[in-house]
Amino acid sequence: LDGQDEAGESILNELKHVCNVNVDHAVKLKGVSTGTAWIFLLPDGHNSIVIFGGANADWKNEELSEDFKQEIQSAQILLL
Repeated sequence: LDGQDEAGESILNELKHVCNVNVDHAVKLKGVSTGTAWIFLLPDGHNSIVIFGGANADWKNEELSEDFKQEIQSAQILLL
């Protein structure tokens, strides 16, 4: 899932053209930003991860078409 924003377009373009990933079933949610995560390395060596769910947190399972559900079930790898 992607938001309809520059970050989402960049991710899909990279996956499709650089990594040769099939993004035919990628869903772009209107009015929602693409989810992001930031990883901070703290002075004591630990890290802290801050997540903004964006489109990933906004979708609902019932919004998936039956074709898309079948595609997920038959996939060797699923990137969420």
